[in-house]
Amino acid sequence: MPYKNKEDQKAASRKHYLKNREKVIKRTAKWKLNNPESNREHSKNHYYKESEIEGITLGALKRRKYRAVNNFKIECSCGASVSKPNIARHLKSKKHLDNII
Repeated sequence: MPYKNKEDQKAASRKHYLKNREKVIKRTAKWKLNNPESNREHSKNHYYKESEIEGITLGALKRRKYRAVNNFKIECSCGASVSKPNIARHLKSKKHLDNII
């Protein structure tokens, strides 16, 4: 079904993904294993492409932008204060596990 509005199309696509998330993740993993060359090309075109700043790739600029926006502290359930990008790493760490027990 063609959409006239790009936002409606994006919302429908997101809704479909959330509804079928497990299947989509498995299908994507399978595709990546079977198409390593296409996967490399995608990485070259989107992450390792040179930016306007010499010596810095677009992927590095995107990471810097993400970190600048999302670098605030979160209070963990164990009582530690952790920055948002590092919460997953903290949950697996010895510091978190020692504070819970």
